[in-house]
Amino acid sequence: MQATYQAKITDKGIYPLLDAMAALYGRAERAFFVDLQVRRRALSQCKREYIRNFGLTARQFNALRANLDGKVEAAREGQKNRIAHLQDAIAAAKKAVKKAERDLAKLRNKKVRAARRRPCGIGCASPCTRSGGACTRWNDVLPSFGRITRRGGCASASEGRSFSMPNSTGRPTV
Repeated sequence: MQATYQAKITDKGIYPLLDAMAALYGRAERAFFVDLQVRRRALSQCKREYIRNFGLTARQFNALRANLDGKVEAAREGQKNRIAHLQDAIAAAKKAVKKAERDLAKLRNKKVRAARRRPCGIGCASPCTRSGGACTRWNDVLPSFGRITRRGGCASASEGRSFSMPNSTGRPTV
């Protein structure tokens, strides 16, 4: 079981001293990080220099080193977690792209099938298959000409009926 203890300093006159110690410790820690991680200097060389330049004791320097090692290790673990998270995000994005490509292909296939059912390109309500590729469903294509009554499906030449373009009166002739 872990417990946390708290102490409050009632003497406010010590605060400036504590602030100065925290500032010194922060400057020493940042400089030590640069020397150890960026410049790759030896730990023993840094220890001698920091004890002399910053006025630290060996115990304070060791605490500084342990604190810095913990921060560096935490940053490395955080990078590993971030890489794993980004790899999962990339995999999910690739999966979404594949799904979108499949959906797009289905949509394109639907449009191609619809265009094949309507060879006239006008877009009748139902496919005209008996007319040999020419659309003869005037009721669907040209509703403004009024209703043309006929029996059966598409009119075709084989049934003895055919439609022509509207005459001068504006109505299709049968």
